[in-house]
Amino acid sequence: YDIMMIMIFAMGLGGMLDRMGVLMNLIGGLVKRIHTVFHLVLSTMLVSYISGAIGCTMSMAHVVTGKLFAPIYKKEGVDPNVLSRTMEDCGTLGGTLMPWHTNAVYFTGTLGVLYSQYIPWVLLCYIVPILSLIAAATGYGIWYVDPETGKRIPKDQAPINKKS
Repeated sequence: YDIMMIMIFAMGLGGMLDRMGVLMNLIGGLVKRIHTVFHLVLSTMLVSYISGAIGCTMSMAHVVTGKLFAPIYKKEGVDPNVLSRTMEDCGTLGGTLMPWHTNAVYFTGTLGVLYSQYIPWVLLCYIVPILSLIAAATGYGIWYVDPETGKRIPKDQAPINKKS
């Protein structure tokens, strides 16, 4: 029951902040600093972690991050699959790292252990974000699409890779 109430509250809060334009104003300065795919993925990760921490649920992290970054990924010609993967890397897995998050509340309640007892064992939650940043830095697993048609294009034709 507690987890359900947290999720309902978080979804309402996320929708309200989005409709009022608060979210886009908050990340406006961050968006101006995006010049590479690495910056784009890193920014997505930060917003996903922060919105998950504030909303206490991965649902809010996904809704907020997806709504804010989908137009940016499209404009920059980065495949939306990269956005989806990055949101999973941080919005879903990152919740287990926050003791007040619904993921952590569920795990501690289900396993019957303290947060401090299970946190050393969630290695996936530590490793995956690092691998995501490595992929963004090297370009491995990063795909590009034409902003107009949505069809895959070579890396050098993507708008984000034409920036200086």
